[in-house]
Amino acid sequence: MKKKIIIAIVFAMIMASVSGCAAVQSPQADTATAEPKEPAEKSEESTYVANPWVSIPEEEANTYCNRLFKAPEGSTGVIWSKLTGSEKDSCVNQPLVQMKFMLDGMDFTARAQDGAEEDADISGMYCEWDAEDEALLDNWGWTCTSKRSLTEGDMADLCEWYDVEIGIKYSLSVSAPDLDGFDIVAVAEEMYEPANDPLADMPCNFVEEQSGRNMFEDYEEVISCLTPGQGYAYINLYGYDGDVLAVTDLVFEADNSACSASLYMIAGGAATYVGEVNGNGSAYPLRLADGIIYGGDNHNYVTYFASSEYTGIMIRDYISDDVATEGCGFMGTQRETNDFDHDTEFVGGQEEFDSLLAERELKPVIEFTPVAAPMLK
Repeated sequence: MKKKIIIAIVFAMIMASVSGCAAVQSPQADTATAEPKEPAEKSEESTYVANPWVSIPEEEANTYCNRLFKAPEGSTGVIWSKLTGSEKDSCVNQPLVQMKFMLDGMDFTARAQDGAEEDADISGMYCEWDAEDEALLDNWGWTCTSKRSLTEGDMADLCEWYDVEIGIKYSLSVSAPDLDGFDIVAVAEEMYEPANDPLADMPCNFVEEQSGRNMFEDYEEVISCLTPGQGYAYINLYGYDGDVLAVTDLVFEADNSACSASLYMIAGGAATYVGEVNGNGSAYPLRLADGIIYGGDNHNYVTYFASSEYTGIMIRDYISDDVATEGCGFMGTQRETNDFDHDTEFVGGQEEFDSLLAERELKPVIEFTPVAAPMLK
């Protein structure tokens, strides 16, 4: 008797034959089944390949990823799923999570995996990319890479970013006949959900800790949260157009200097915390010259300026001597410009290092305005 074979094949991706770009398919992928050619009562042999994408509720998806995205406002047809067996690609044994949704008439696929490698490709998009760019995801706080395939009639966009705090890889992709004027980065920014961020309510510095707040309308509001003994200074920083507010937890009375400070810049119309700068005790206070902040101590030479790629500060020089490197010699990195494209390795020795420290001592100390105790009535 002739045997019948029923084969159910479920594809996770559909090959776009014209562009050569494979786009991820819906978790409810179509199942192709061979029609039986003989009566049902005859014996048959069946082979079935299960759909690796399993539909799950959003609540379950959130248990797999500590800082999961949300569907942007105006989305419809939101479907959540996880990829069976993908836990092996995560160092914390978590599956790849997927969210499909429709927005402005286009189908999007967003993916995230907690514990994935930073260079992991989780997108399911296999294209010949014609354009690539980097941008800051304001809400997320991370730099993303956006790519575009310009094949006529079947364009594709991909946005990828990585959460270095927790170790989560994200991707957002879309394919459409025409993506001219479309900004996939803007969609990715809308997907940030503070309620899903385990660190969203944690204070970033002493101001937020003592005030119980992490949002400030302007610099004056930040200063109003300081207590006696603390202080502030307005400084100019290379790479940033406008005043930068530096606040410190401790002002040294001898010269109103400080060895550490939290910096704030205006971003999105509000005073935004952008990072810390550090010296070491009253012997190594923070200094400023030509828009460059000088920190470090007798074993570390550290300078800071503002980034040209995002609203924030970045290290210009970080050089350590043999003591700081615990016998590994002089090591460090220097930057000619305030971006990540012109890094050079420090190749000097004791003489060059001592020269840098001597030059630092000639820079003016940042003078802070101390907050006084309230007058007694």
